[in-house]
Amino acid sequence: MKILDIFCQSPERFHKNDRWLDTAFYVSAGLLFIFYFVTPFLFSFLGQEFKALPKNVQIFLMVVPHQALLLAGMFFIAEFGSGGAKPGEISSRLGFLPCGFADLRFAVLLILLVFPLSALLNSLVYIISSRIGIALPPPVVGQLLSSCPWPGFVIIAFGALVLAPLGEEIIFRRIIFCYASKYVSVIGAAVISSAVFAAAHFNIRHFAGLFILGLALQFLYIRNRSLYPCILLHFIQNLISITAFLFLKLI
Repeated sequence: MKILDIFCQSPERFHKNDRWLDTAFYVSAGLLFIFYFVTPFLFSFLGQEFKALPKNVQIFLMVVPHQALLLAGMFFIAEFGSGGAKPGEISSRLGFLPCGFADLRFAVLLILLVFPLSALLNSLVYIISSRIGIALPPPVVGQLLSSCPWPGFVIIAFGALVLAPLGEEIIFRRIIFCYASKYVSVIGAAVISSAVFAAAHFNIRHFAGLFILGLALQFLYIRNRSLYPCILLHFIQNLISITAFLFLKLI
């Protein structure tokens, strides 16, 4: 199947008979709003008290709770949304459908294309913004990884390699995309989910690269109807970044 054919599928395929999808979308949207807007304000409001905590505790509070709760919230809604799930239906609702080894291998090959393209776009944005005198802040996670103690590094790595690939793929690739496909085309829903995914990282410098990554991940989900290849690609992408920071930290 060609790429264009994959994106030209009927939107109804991705939300048909998913009665729990509305509940999952509203809950995930509410949790994203709380964790990405309300929580930072709370940390800012409690600035002195938060800064007085040990560095590793600060990092844990910034990384683990919201990702773990987002993931737990999606499993809870998948089980109890719309009157509860039948035996074996939770994995289907969340997008954990069987896939073949060839699909996983395709995801590995895709990252060989997406990672250099994403890095190139991020570099171009940085160069252009610097030339025109706009100083774009570096990613907060990158700053933390460069300066945090080793326990904090392990906490961030756990969030990036375990919690983020699971939780973000369920929310962006499965729930937001499928909900959006009720109102727009598959291509439109893919653009929306990828844009929200990029914006949720709150970094203008890396927005273009994250958007391309989001499209690649959404392409995998549309192609396979399974999140396993998406999670694998997301994991490898984050593993490359974590390994680079680890190398820099060691030297």
